[in-house]
Amino acid sequence: MLSPVKNGGITQTLACSSERRSIFSVDILRNRFLLLSVLAAQTIHISAMYVPWLSRTLGLSPITPLEWGLSMLIASSLVLVTEVDKFVSRRRRDRSSHA
Repeated sequence: MLSPVKNGGITQTLACSSERRSIFSVDILRNRFLLLSVLAAQTIHISAMYVPWLSRTLGLSPITPLEWGLSMLIASSLVLVTEVDKFVSRRRRDRSSHA
């Protein structure tokens, strides 16, 4: 259960790097601090599951490739929801500015 939650947090962080613009139109490489933070979080998460002494200490176990895929699918659904919200917000803002 940790992986979908953690991956969801990471994808949400990237999706919200701009409050109004789509994640697909924002240069996420421009914000190096955000990118390094996401990479560090992912590295810590993977280490916590796959480094034996660390996974024993934390009570975690490695997940299968299928579980990784499902985790990423769940996490990517957050990006979809965020992008729809941004699109609707942009539409409302455009309509109110043209009214």
